[in-house]
Amino acid sequence: EDSTSTSASEQMQILVVDDASPTVDVESLVKQWGGDQVEYHRNTVNLGPINNWNRCIELSRGKWIHLLHQDDFVQPGFYESLGDGLKQEPSAGAAFCRYVEVNGAGVAVGGAGVEQEKPGILEGLSERLAKIQRIQFVSMVVKRSVYEVLGGFSPTASSASDWEMWQ
Repeated sequence: EDSTSTSASEQMQILVVDDASPTVDVESLVKQWGGDQVEYHRNTVNLGPINNWNRCIELSRGKWIHLLHQDDFVQPGFYESLGDGLKQEPSAGAAFCRYVEVNGAGVAVGGAGVEQEKPGILEGLSERLAKIQRIQFVSMVVKRSVYEVLGGFSPTASSASDWEMWQ
């Protein structure tokens, strides 16, 4: 969208969905760090990761959804870069980039290589994904309509539910 005509809160919804944390007052942390710019929801019972991801999708309002876990962060320019690529491929249902794994000190310890030098539709991605999980949540944004058509993440896929979704 044209960022000159809309405010940041109109462009992006930030939502924290607490999966009934038993020992941490997540709501206080969200208010302390996010103020009124971050929405907070608490599940009444622990849903587990997969069902909580689906709950996040249900509560979100945007055209694009980016799910992050409690230890994920994005680099400056992430959304602008993916947005530029999506403008070139408006029919895309998802977009991702490479990711970097960092340790507690913020030092890179691993990550993903470049799949393709320029933005665009990746040919043969299904075959690559059949061999190994190449995409992490932090690097993937998905169009809401795709999640709606596919029905969200499959709890029966267990620890491979993200891999199954990217397939």
